[in-house]
Amino acid sequence: QTAQILFQSPESQLFALNVEDEITFGLENLAIPWKEIQKRLNNSLRALDIEHIRHSSIEELSSGQKQRVALASILAMEPKILLFDEPTANLDQPSIRTIIEIIKKLAKKHTIVIIEHSVEFLKELADRILLMDKGKLIALDKPANIFKSNEYNSIMLQPHNMTKIIKKLKKIPFSTKNRPILQISDLNFSYTNKTTALKDVHLNIGK
Repeated sequence: QTAQILFQSPESQLFALNVEDEITFGLENLAIPWKEIQKRLNNSLRALDIEHIRHSSIEELSSGQKQRVALASILAMEPKILLFDEPTANLDQPSIRTIIEIIKKLAKKHTIVIIEHSVEFLKELADRILLMDKGKLIALDKPANIFKSNEYNSIMLQPHNMTKIIKKLKKIPFSTKNRPILQISDLNFSYTNKTTALKDVHLNIGK
């Protein structure tokens, strides 16, 4: 297989009931010998540090774990090129850090192409960045040159960009005297496999 893609939402490409079946499905369809399938399965699990969930149900996994399982399934196909569609979308900061380290490791053996709107994390990953706006090529250069360019700054400050919206929000006065219209206290959430996703979250939203 020349190239494989990891979609923005890993759930859109996961359909097996458990991790092992997900990773081996593509190989079985190619009639790869079972001994070779087992070898690739173990290599993929080890490469993404998910050996401990190899027998887990897909539904029990966190978003970050699902993403790694989806990635393991395409790594098992032994592609030369890996395409990542917004790999940091829907991930918390620890999971983003994990995927960054995984991509660094994979880049030693694969050609990697990343499509991403939030490009800041590419500073430590990319050799080159191709900057586009509304379907047009704006710049193609090393990350250091892209991030200090006028082209990059002008795109980031366009009205549709969240950076400008946040700046406007900071100017809106907020009074602690306002009675909250939404209040959250001591919010906790864990997945069925006991992985903690939220712990002691407090949030007040005023009028």
